[in-house]
Amino acid sequence: MKKNIILAIFLSVFIQSVQAVPSTVSYQGYLTDPSGSPINATVSIVFSLYDADSSGSLSWMETQTTVTVSKGLFKVQLGSITPFASGQFDIPMWLGIKVGADAEMTPLQALNSVGYALKAEDAETLAGLNPADLDQSSHVSDTTNPHNVSPTQIGAASATALNSHVINTANPHNVTAVQMGAATATQLTEHSNATSAHHGRYTNSEAISAMSAKADNNPLHHDQYTDSAAVLAIKANDGAGSTLDADLIDGMEANELIDAASDEVRTPISNLSYTISSAGSYYLTQSFFGAGGINIEADNVTLDLMGFTIDGNARNDYGIDLKGHSGIVIKNGSVIGFGYAGIYNSSGSSRGIVLEDLQLIGNGSLGTTGSYSGIFLGSTHSRVERCFVKDSGGFGIRVTTSAIIKNNIVENTGGFYGIFSSSSSIVTGNTVSNTQGSYAIYSSQGSKITNNTVFNNQGNYGILAKSGSLIKDNVVYSNQGLYGIYASAGSNVINNTAYSNQGWGIFAVSSNVIIGNTVYINNRAQKFNTGGIRIGNNSLVESNTANSNYETGIYVSSSDNVLRKNHATDSISVTGVSRCIHFVSSDNAAVDNTATGCVTEFSGATIPVTRFIGNIGW
Repeated sequence: MKKNIILAIFLSVFIQSVQAVPSTVSYQGYLTDPSGSPINATVSIVFSLYDADSSGSLSWMETQTTVTVSKGLFKVQLGSITPFASGQFDIPMWLGIKVGADAEMTPLQALNSVGYALKAEDAETLAGLNPADLDQSSHVSDTTNPHNVSPTQIGAASATALNSHVINTANPHNVTAVQMGAATATQLTEHSNATSAHHGRYTNSEAISAMSAKADNNPLHHDQYTDSAAVLAIKANDGAGSTLDADLIDGMEANELIDAASDEVRTPISNLSYTISSAGSYYLTQSFFGAGGINIEADNVTLDLMGFTIDGNARNDYGIDLKGHSGIVIKNGSVIGFGYAGIYNSSGSSRGIVLEDLQLIGNGSLGTTGSYSGIFLGSTHSRVERCFVKDSGGFGIRVTTSAIIKNNIVENTGGFYGIFSSSSSIVTGNTVSNTQGSYAIYSSQGSKITNNTVFNNQGNYGILAKSGSLIKDNVVYSNQGLYGIYASAGSNVINNTAYSNQGWGIFAVSSNVIIGNTVYINNRAQKFNTGGIRIGNNSLVESNTANSNYETGIYVSSSDNVLRKNHATDSISVTGVSRCIHFVSSDNAAVDNTATGCVTEFSGATIPVTRFIGNIGW
């Protein structure tokens, strides 16, 4: 990938006094890709020095193979790999930089002097002085004025005054009363004798005693706070209503700190109703009760509820209406008590809606159709994750094509569906209970319905999956309708558990693969020709276990099926009928199945011995 350096800082340091001159030179740069995005990587960089800005001679080069670049920034020490030669910087130099396999960047960068380097140049000329000017031979013979300083240069009253330093201990610098501002010159000599002029030093114990005395006439009255007094003083400084809950840091709210850290400009919402009319990031500053909702009238909006609640108090309105827009993210809060949907988007042409970590409770109370729901999204390619949806009127969660519905909890939906999704969707890890309508989970063709828990629903279907779907690792129990799991043609039904349902545990239409499922105590309604697993035609049924289902463990209703290694036991008698595995048609194959504990282990049509192989009943 082509890389660019868009900012570079060259630092040279020369240290005077007794310290040695550093042997390396600091260099810092900012590295981006051709689009201008900062690089985050470890790269190899070749640094070179030339004696001209173009077509110059190369005088030094080193390769640093592991330069760490973070958010575009890097810093190196030039000369740490290949030391500079003596006199390397006697003439102007230009720096070349080559990143990885890229060509060397142009133009070359001219090296400039810094303060210490200019001083080093000054050292070459000794500030224009000749060696004779620095002769200090008089220093050893003239002890009273070794540097031969004249009174005019020093500003002294007279040359004699320069000689008084060694003998005038009271005023060795011959400071006059006028210069000092003293009343008389004599007072300058009295310091050692006048104890009243001294600032006496306290011992540790004396200082503690002095500071503990809080009388107003104490000159060291540094008032001590008790803990409670200090807290009250800090609260007073923090402002009215402060609870010292660290809600302000350097005068910034928590949300402002988040914004500053992420370089994201976020717009606060401090009143409702509210209309978002432009793309960007928005957040609530408080909870709202009985107010209107939020209308989103722009694409590409992020709305963070910040853990707050929008409570419509049975208001005939939508909690959050997306108005047919795309690219919307709503997260982290609660939407409660709106007569229409909690979150609503009617448009089928919009896409890319993301709902995360939300609670939607008591929405859609005005009816049981789709418009009166917890979540109703007409948009495609939506994602609803980790939401709690309860007491909805129509749908709990309703999405369309290519959606992901993951790790949600849906309870007490009054309308048709707990969760509804169209084709090519993923419905996984959800818990759906107490749905009053026809379907706890419904998904159209080509969907994946996995790892869900569906129980105590009142409608006809616990899980209904249309043709070509995968139904795997679900647990379906205590549902009151006709089917625990209903699989349309061409679906795979694998490793599910269905128990204690009023109707069928698993009902498979045709051309299904039904493997590794466990069904028991189904058909609690004790209906005729009903039981644990029902097979249509053209299906593979393998390694399933049907135990203690009412009337029939496995019911094969049609032809051209292969049953292999299934185990059916202890079907509970209904009006005298107790069948482990029952065949309506003889045009099937049964291999290595076992059946026991039923009135009839293998019943119904007689399968020819060439296709009835290795089965055991007892």
